[in-house]
Amino acid sequence: MLSRVADARLRAPGILAGALLALLLSPLLVALPAVPAAADDEPATPTVTVDRTTGLDGTGDTITVTGTGFLPSAPATTGARPPLSGRFTGIYVTVGKFAETWRPSEGAASAARKNAHTAWALPAESMATVGGAAAGAVELTPEGTFSVTFDVTDDALDEVEGDWGVYTYAAGGAVHAPFETETPLSFAPRVTVTPTTGLDDVATVTVEGRNFLTAGAATTGTRPPLAGRFTGVYVAAGKFADVWQPTAGAASAARPNSDVRWAVDAADVDTIGGTASGAVAIDGSGSFTTTLEVDKSALDAVEGTWGVYTYAAGGAKHAPFETATALDFASDAAAPAGITVTPTTDLADGDTLTVTGALPAQVDGADTSVYVMYCAATGGELGTAAGRPSGALCDTSRQQWLMHTSVYGQPTTGTVADGVWTFETTIDAAAAFGDVDCTADGTTCGVFVRLPHTFAGDHSLDQLVPVSFAADDAGDGSGSGDGSGDGSGEGSGGGGSGDGSTTTTTGTLAWGVDADFRAYVTGAVAHGSISVTGATASKGVYSFTQSGGNADATARTGTARYAGAVTFTGHDGTLDTTLANPRVRFTTAGATLSVDVDGTRVDFATLNLGAATRTTVDGAVRWTAAPATLTAAGAKAFGGFYSAGRTLDPVTFTVGASDAVDTETGSSSGGSSTGGSTSGGSSSGDSSADKGGSGSGGTATDTTTGTTATTTVGRLTWGVDAGFRSYVTGPIAQGSISVTGASASAGTFTFLQSGGNADAAAQTGTAAYAGAVTFTGHHGELDLTVANPRVRLGATGGTLSVEVDGVRVDFATLHLASGSRTTLDGAVRWANVPATLTSAGARAFDGFYPAGRSLDPVTFTVGTGSTTTVSRTTTVVASAATAASSTDDVPETPPATTGITLDDATLEALLRGEVVTLEVGGFAPDETGIRVVIYSTPTVLADGLAADAAGVVTWTGALPGSLAGTHTLTFQGSESYGIVLDIPTRAMCLVDDATLAWGVKDSFRAYIEGTIANGGWELDGVTQDGGDFVWSAGDGGLDTDPVSGAVAFDGEVRFSGHDGALTTTLASPAVEVSDGVATLVVDVEGETQSGDVVSETAVRFATLDTAAATVTTDGDTVTLADIPAVLTAEGAAAFGTYPAGEELDAVTLTLTAPDGCGVVVAGLPAPEVTVEDATDETEAAVAVEGEASAADAAAEPGDTAPIAWWPWALGAGALLVAGLTFAIRRTRRG
Repeated sequence: MLSRVADARLRAPGILAGALLALLLSPLLVALPAVPAAADDEPATPTVTVDRTTGLDGTGDTITVTGTGFLPSAPATTGARPPLSGRFTGIYVTVGKFAETWRPSEGAASAARKNAHTAWALPAESMATVGGAAAGAVELTPEGTFSVTFDVTDDALDEVEGDWGVYTYAAGGAVHAPFETETPLSFAPRVTVTPTTGLDDVATVTVEGRNFLTAGAATTGTRPPLAGRFTGVYVAAGKFADVWQPTAGAASAARPNSDVRWAVDAADVDTIGGTASGAVAIDGSGSFTTTLEVDKSALDAVEGTWGVYTYAAGGAKHAPFETATALDFASDAAAPAGITVTPTTDLADGDTLTVTGALPAQVDGADTSVYVMYCAATGGELGTAAGRPSGALCDTSRQQWLMHTSVYGQPTTGTVADGVWTFETTIDAAAAFGDVDCTADGTTCGVFVRLPHTFAGDHSLDQLVPVSFAADDAGDGSGSGDGSGDGSGEGSGGGGSGDGSTTTTTGTLAWGVDADFRAYVTGAVAHGSISVTGATASKGVYSFTQSGGNADATARTGTARYAGAVTFTGHDGTLDTTLANPRVRFTTAGATLSVDVDGTRVDFATLNLGAATRTTVDGAVRWTAAPATLTAAGAKAFGGFYSAGRTLDPVTFTVGASDAVDTETGSSSGGSSTGGSTSGGSSSGDSSADKGGSGSGGTATDTTTGTTATTTVGRLTWGVDAGFRSYVTGPIAQGSISVTGASASAGTFTFLQSGGNADAAAQTGTAAYAGAVTFTGHHGELDLTVANPRVRLGATGGTLSVEVDGVRVDFATLHLASGSRTTLDGAVRWANVPATLTSAGARAFDGFYPAGRSLDPVTFTVGTGSTTTVSRTTTVVASAATAASSTDDVPETPPATTGITLDDATLEALLRGEVVTLEVGGFAPDETGIRVVIYSTPTVLADGLAADAAGVVTWTGALPGSLAGTHTLTFQGSESYGIVLDIPTRAMCLVDDATLAWGVKDSFRAYIEGTIANGGWELDGVTQDGGDFVWSAGDGGLDTDPVSGAVAFDGEVRFSGHDGALTTTLASPAVEVSDGVATLVVDVEGETQSGDVVSETAVRFATLDTAAATVTTDGDTVTLADIPAVLTAEGAAAFGTYPAGEELDAVTLTLTAPDGCGVVVAGLPAPEVTVEDATDETEAAVAVEGEASAADAAAEPGDTAPIAWWPWALGAGALLVAGLTFAIRRTRRG
């Protein structure tokens, strides 16, 4: 301020008068007291602050520089060069390597100031003059403040000598010492090692170090010969422990090495023995380069991690010098684990993908098998349960189960060598399936591979290879066809075309991206350019034409797609970014603008539609100047050039009416021809890219005569596949087979010839047959129609094509030479011709069977077409037998408690658990469907009993062994009768611990996780061991004469399939024994194959033939292995999958009980019981009450006696007093 006052005085007139006045006033001025200057009049001191100055990442880091106090001070801060000559020019803010003497005020030349980045801080009104922000200008506020951010690397000025720092100095030719500031920068030490992967066991690696500079005492040595001086770093190749750093206190033993160098100042190289001793020179910038020899075998005996390590030398300890770079050897490469897919981009719907896999042959000791599936990503992390797609996210029609060791008779795929399973398969891509649109924004579809359910909880091989589809830009809709026709009706339409166009206004999108970015790209810094492809540009705005989408502008839903690209290049090619094919996706809050950034779709900006102007013209809706805000994903795609939240250029876009976008098909009529006996064929397509439109063939009139004159009507007889027929009508699919326009007999279907142009003698042409066979099952999930077979004859064989659900497929290859050929009345017959499933047939079969499978043989006659009108009546020719539920109408409470009378002997035997025969009268003569049910929890003991002519029904059986206390036995029919029973608690062999291993049924598990059910199972309180589910910690009790009782378990297995249509839970199993007969009892809940809802407890599910088990004992533990299990009628009704009498998986039961008494379950004799006399038993019973017995009082510590049975009875009584554990756990069973 004082300089400005002096300047004013010099310019005033009357300099001499002013001087005289000053002389006259000077005594007065001297006499006056001094007045201190106001604080605001003191000049501010220019100050610079850098947010981070040390430990910067040399590979790329960001710093923010702020300044204060940079105020004009004329004339020192007045520019001397254009374009700001004579004006305040602010300061240069630079990041660079400057010489020791660099200041302009000290006369240093510009060569002393080498910079990597420069910003020019100057007043806002001058910024545009120097090129604006794009040219590096930043605002210097009237208060003298600025802020700027720089991206820095340590290799930007490698050829320059000097000190890294942030420097400021007066700009535009001005020289002003207060503006000259220096803030040193330092980068963290780092090393680069090449190579680091795929190393030979003996290899040489090159190590380059940077920024290893002295750091005072921390890098000063404590040992000779460099004690008290900078001692540099050790550079070692070795196998170091997890904790190896000296600063962490690790001893030298944690750092075994195969080769080492000592990097020191160049002046000290000779001091430590020179290069021959491993010395390496560090230059003035802290850099060095050396090589190390790596010998893998030298450290084979050492535990640790191979790498190149650096750390402070000579006894110094400095954490920044401690770096580690891992080394990997080719010989240690992990077994391959993954799939590759080709192609993966620019797909069309239905394209065939080739999947090549290389996986470990075993996982956790079990042979590997995998599901190869087509799925949509969950968004969760792959390798976790959240990242594993299933259910509706996967297309069940494309699932394959591949294996190298056959499971359940399935075919194998690929080969195994050196522990690696390699295979190749194909799978078709789908642009959409179910509710999944693979072309939608945010949806990623691809080929997914995973281990099957037998590897419970193992996600180690989960992998999804994404695929993408070609842009759905509208095509020209052209079709083709030659108009020809033949006897088979296979003529094609001629010259059909359609333009696929619309009459609705085509939408556009106009956007300038970011004005500052455009200026930067084309400015003095980037020296770049901007170009467009498939778009137009005008005054900084790029226009894209609408190409498709499903947007409903009125409802503001869906997505509008636009085509074209804008490319920004600069920095001699270092900057090269393309933004292409924008899409506007409507959201509840507004809209999202997504673009392809260098080929990757990114949600780039959010659009505020509420702040835009909305108009409607000719059915199209236009939003003008919608504010656009950069998203975090957009900022990342921008390379961090701008931050999320930045306001971009506004977007103006028009959405055509929804029916004007993505028009799928064009059409035109085709030509006509003469030749066939039926109308010509058709050519069809859609208007998407690379596809034609549709054209229908013309009607053809037959004017030709066949080469063979015969009146024999041809026919084709074929059973399709015996295994498939059995499956459809079996207990799993529970379906049926029907024919329409065909006949069926003994598993074969016969189709009459309807036309064709086959010449059987020449073995050329095609014979066409009419009719259809339909296979249904799984309550509609399976619905497959095979119709109108044709045999196309060739010189070496034939091809059987059929319409599968309306689409013609070359289904099987016919080996004509292997069939028998006969001729009758001019017709030629081939009998029992082997048929082999083609790959197209396998796909049509939904992958149910592999290509190459032998189908049922085909017998067909090539004769004349039938003149009989084909019947369109559908006849069911085979269907599955289903088990009727036996418990649908069982009352929850006893319908009667009286009406059954038993004599004392029968009642006593019944209560003991013995098998008895009961006769109950009062039913209608010859009445059927009578049940025997025991309560409290209703348990059906018998079903389907019939009364005799006198109305008396007879039942032979025993009560469940687990029952104790009050229960009601009932006979239920047209009338109900009952009796209340007081079942005593028996003295038992108490089971302390038990396990039950059971796989339910192997074919059921295979079906559940196969390609049809596409399901799995969940375990709760149960573990899995191979094919067995294992329940543990069971307990209970068993009486020995007769053998009765139960052992119960907690836990459940929940099976699910068909996207939830099938759910079955088997829970809380128990092995119950009544009069020596063992039964597996389970709770069943869910929905059966037939669609019935089941929720039943204590279902007597399977009978167990314990006498056929393999019995082993180990102390008190008895194991009954491989107990045959057979499904009961009650189990069949509840399970709903297999009929009664079906053999289930064998059961293994392990019981731990005193003296191994659990062996009685196997039908073996109980351990011998020694009872001294009746008094002992009586006294034992008294002891249960808690009173000391005489025997107890008389017994001395040293007395010994044979093991008696009564202690077990005493234990049972004690449990009764405390509350019998088993009874508590199984109260629902009564």
